[in-house]
Amino acid sequence: MRVWHNRSLEHDLADVIFILCLRAVSFVKKLTTSIGLSVAVFQAL
Repeated sequence: MRVWHNRSLEHDLADVIFILCLRAVSFVKKLTTSIGLSVAVFQAL
């Protein structure tokens, strides 16, 4: 077992949270884009 320093552990946690936030943002962008396309298609019908 490696002994973790609080600083490195917090740094790793911050990196993980940052990556998750980026993925969440890109997912929301894709979701809103597909919803917008669906709304446009329904309005065109």
